[in-house]
Amino acid sequence: MQRHDIDDVKISFVLSVYETIQNQIRQADLKISLILSWVSITAVLLGREVASIFGTGQLRVLPIILVTIAVVGMIFSGIFIFGTLKPRTKPLTGLKSKGLLYTGDIVRLAEEPIDRVKAYLDEVTAIKTHEEVYAQFVASIVSISDIAQVKNRMFLRALAATAVSFAALVGLVAEAGLMEKLIK
Repeated sequence: MQRHDIDDVKISFVLSVYETIQNQIRQADLKISLILSWVSITAVLLGREVASIFGTGQLRVLPIILVTIAVVGMIFSGIFIFGTLKPRTKPLTGLKSKGLLYTGDIVRLAEEPIDRVKAYLDEVTAIKTHEEVYAQFVASIVSISDIAQVKNRMFLRALAATAVSFAALVGLVAEAGLMEKLIK
């Protein structure tokens, strides 16, 4: 049995945590693409129903309310979808380490790409101890954890808003079907 140095175990653990969080972020992006598809289908079906309602020339209160709920739900869903795809988080402040694994932290090192290269190299070459390496990993993990949390929160809000708009659409279709039967 091979005996591992504690530093190897720590690095392995931290990298595993980092990879797990990255996978959670990728899953949130995948799930939000499904919601985006769901909203698109709902919008097409809602457009069909709205055209049908206005085509008859008989505007009733319930369909107008249901259309309004569906549209508002889709608007909020779009806002939350955008929030999932481009989460807003605050940079870490007050830490010695910059979190040199995370893109956002690297971009914040300097304004211009060429200056970022020098700043990044300066930061990396300034690392002299294992503890400083761990600090970089941990700062990056905390940064992407915040991103994962924001993405999950926005995803759940997008899901709820999409479900509300879809439920309003189902109600609208059901109401139109009932009215059609009553008219005949």
